[in-house]
Amino acid sequence: LKALVRESYKKHKHVEVLLRGIGGLVSENKPCDPEFGILKETVCRGTDEEEKTIFPQVRKVVGDQALERIGRQIEVATGVTKAESSQAVPQPQNETKPTDL
Repeated sequence: LKALVRESYKKHKHVEVLLRGIGGLVSENKPCDPEFGILKETVCRGTDEEEKTIFPQVRKVVGDQALERIGRQIEVATGVTKAESSQAVPQPQNETKPTDL
């Protein structure tokens, strides 16, 4: 689990670098379509991996009560409730796969 979490942190850092690069391109009015494609693929793969491998292992180790407590702490820190966050995330419908880009 620790190795998976470390790898996940690396991927999150990569996303941050991509976002900064895209921000720079946008501020210079330069095209950034390829970078958006890379960002989308990176985020989709990372999210899928986290949901399928890391999250189930964390649930087993941490337990439901601790996860609920952590969730409430995140709500307080961000000001976004679980219900609000689930409404803000669009649900995929016949979406193009990252490999099709």
